[in-house]
Amino acid sequence: MNKLIKQTDHKTAPKKNSIKHQTKNAFSPAAMFSLKLTITAIVVLTFLLFSYSSFAEQTNTVVIKSYDNTQVANTLNNESSTSKIRTISNLHHTRDEIIEYKVKQKIEQYNNLSPVISSGKKSLKTLRTRYYEENFIIYDGYAQLIEDIDEDSYYQSFSVTFDADLIYVNPHDVAVVYAELYLSENGGPWLHYYSTDSFIIHGESTDDAFEVVSTLEQGFNSNHYDVLIDLYEEGNPNIMATYSSDDTNSLYALPLESSDYDPEFIEYTESYTEVYVSDGYYSDAYIQAGSNSLLGILTILAILLFRQFNRVNQTDNSLEKT
Repeated sequence: MNKLIKQTDHKTAPKKNSIKHQTKNAFSPAAMFSLKLTITAIVVLTFLLFSYSSFAEQTNTVVIKSYDNTQVANTLNNESSTSKIRTISNLHHTRDEIIEYKVKQKIEQYNNLSPVISSGKKSLKTLRTRYYEENFIIYDGYAQLIEDIDEDSYYQSFSVTFDADLIYVNPHDVAVVYAELYLSENGGPWLHYYSTDSFIIHGESTDDAFEVVSTLEQGFNSNHYDVLIDLYEEGNPNIMATYSSDDTNSLYALPLESSDYDPEFIEYTESYTEVYVSDGYYSDAYIQAGSNSLLGILTILAILLFRQFNRVNQTDNSLEKT
């Protein structure tokens, strides 16, 4: 009986030592290096991802590019639309400031031309041109959302189209006008973002509609923005007509964001075959990953590094078994 117990202990002891030895060598130096490299890469890329988001949120500079996209026949400037792209950095002028500036500028011009009048009464009525406010109307206005690269339903580019008309006048009368455009973020103050070129309107014609195409380049949070249009007659500092989100839902709560919040979508696809020599068979694997910028890179590198770690570990285990 004692001999049987000794024989049993003698047979089981090598198995315990073998299990202990396999556990100790489960991760070879090469496999451990790959594991450490994987963890380090994940930590670094995660830090970069959050740092990028924080930088986008903390930037105080806003940049918007816009241009007129209307019929050349109605404009006084024959330049092409793309050559008239204007970039505005920092939308810090409110609507009230723009209105006040125009009035002061016109008074200064009037005073310089008429020293006699400047010493007497100054009235904006003397600054009027041939038409009155009641002769102008913005008949229609609407916005179109154009480009959303990351498909999160917030757009970085949009257009605003409006049709200004002359009313209560001869149908063949024309007027030279221009417009000031404003944005309001989530009900905030109206901030000026574009001044159109001067263009001609013909009575109540629908053929003189004017379009402004804009791209938010930097500093615009993902939010809802309203649009306001002020129409001016050339040479008159007074607003002739106004059209905004109060008049149509098409200019209300536009889902917008600048391009630094709208990164390009990156799709990664890899097909490969892994051979498991120790088990005597192989299997095919297929990876497809899509994401936005650093998040996609993080996912892809994590997959590749873990895959490399598994290959090294399996190769080491196969060599130990042989």
